[in-house]
Amino acid sequence: MSAQPETNELRSPTTGEPIEVVARRNLLGVLLLIVADVAGTIVLCMSYLYLHYLNTNKSWLPEGKESLWNTTGMNITWPGTVQPAVEWHFWAISGGILVLMLLFWQGVRSLRRGSSATMVSAALIVTLGLIGLSVAQYLQVRSFPFDPTDGGYASALTVIGISNFLHLLLSAFLAAAIWNRTRLGRISPENPYQATLVAVWLTWITISSFILACLTFFLISPSTDPTLFGTFGS
Repeated sequence: MSAQPETNELRSPTTGEPIEVVARRNLLGVLLLIVADVAGTIVLCMSYLYLHYLNTNKSWLPEGKESLWNTTGMNITWPGTVQPAVEWHFWAISGGILVLMLLFWQGVRSLRRGSSATMVSAALIVTLGLIGLSVAQYLQVRSFPFDPTDGGYASALTVIGISNFLHLLLSAFLAAAIWNRTRLGRISPENPYQATLVAVWLTWITISSFILACLTFFLISPSTDPTLFGTFGS
C-alpha cells in the first residue's frame, strides 16, 4: 500500500479545521454583524429625518422662548434659541476614518504579499489614529452648543455622535488586536484572514460615518407651520 501524501495545509489551532473553512465562517459572522449595524444606522437616519420634517411643537430647532399654552393646553417653553453644531467637525472625523481605513487595507495587501512588518506598522498607526478620533468625537459631543433635551435636533445629533464614538472605540480595540496578533506571528501571510475581517469592518464604519455626516445637510425644517401636540384630530 502506498503511503498517504503529507499535507502542509494550515489548520486552526482551536478547532483543527482548515483555515479557509474557519475564515469563511468568521466572514459570515462579521457580515451579519455589519447587517445588524446597518439596521441601527438606518434607524438613526429615519429618526433624524422624521423629527426634522415633522417639527412637532416647533421642537426641531427652537427659536427663543415660546409659550404654547393657549394652543395646546400645556405650557411648553423652550430654554432658548438652539444653535446648530459645527458641521465640518463631522466631516473631519469621517475623513480621518477614511484615511485610516485605506491605510489598514494597504497593510492587509502587504501582509498577503508576505510583509508582516508592514501590517504591524499599519495596525499600530490605525489603532492610535482611531483612539485619537475617539477622543475627538467625545470632545465634539461634549462641546455641542446645546443639551440633549433642547429639541429634536439636539437629541438626534447627540445620539449620532455617541454612535460614532462607540464605533471608533470598537474599531480601535479590533485594530489593536490585529497589531498584537500580527506582532506575535499569529496573523501571517499564510493566515491573514483576521486582518481582512477587520478591514471589512473598518470599511463599513467609514461608510456609516459619511452617511450620518450627510444628515447635517438637513438643518432647517421645511415645516413652517408644524403640528402642535394636543391638536391632532381637531
